[in-house]
Amino acid sequence: STLVKSQRHRDLVESMIPKKAIRKLQRNQTVIEKFNLITIFYADVVDFSGVAGSMSSVQVMDMLNDLFSELDRIAKRHGVYKVETVGHRYMVVGGAPNPESARVAA
Repeated sequence: STLVKSQRHRDLVESMIPKKAIRKLQRNQTVIEKFNLITIFYADVVDFSGVAGSMSSVQVMDMLNDLFSELDRIAKRHGVYKVETVGHRYMVVGGAPNPESARVAA
């Protein structure tokens, strides 16, 4: 149904874009913000191809799930914003989109 698709769409957008930016976009406003202090944490599994090549696909998925779940717990504990997880890469930001988390993240 259209309602379900619409809710799925909202859920997907809310998981990718900060709520403050969504509200501005819904009011047809441009989303430009300046942040004085941010911390970016980017993780990449070293030699992922080599490691994954010696594992079954289920083992690879379990390894990544365990790793990213732990990183998610740490990010939540420190109040940082999870930007993205793509493949075997992980990225979070402190100080944006919520400036108050900058000191904690640094």
